[in-house]
Amino acid sequence: MAFCTKCGEKMAKGSVFCTKCGKNLGEKAQEQQSAVQEAAPATEMISKEKDDRHSVLSTWAYIGVSVLFALPVIGFVFGVIWACSSTVNLNLRNLSRAYLILLAIGLGLFIIFVSIMAAAIAVFVGAAAGSVDWAEIFDKLSTMSIQFE
Repeated sequence: MAFCTKCGEKMAKGSVFCTKCGKNLGEKAQEQQSAVQEAAPATEMISKEKDDRHSVLSTWAYIGVSVLFALPVIGFVFGVIWACSSTVNLNLRNLSRAYLILLAIGLGLFIIFVSIMAAAIAVFVGAAAGSVDWAEIFDKLSTMSIQFE
């Protein structure tokens, strides 16, 4: 769509005179229209490329990615690749990042749980071997007095 260079009014395609102010635009308007028409295919390619990166994951794609993430080593490798890639679908990239964050949280909780269990087992094994005198520990606890003010 062309515009008048004098008043800025929209002009019909192929018109030589402005309908508002009457200015003769002649060849200048036709040059502008041809430049716009040449630029249109490039704009369409960019918008299609953008749509591919922003498209929503289908239900089956989501299920397939979830099943792939359930595989121990392969899921981790694909998760890292998709989370670090800038060309992959943004929804898939964000899903991969969430997977890796949850994996790190789960691994941290697992390490804490295993440490607590190992300490508890060590105490019970030590008590069974007789190295811990539970009676002495309970006597010390019972003689301690807590004073509230």
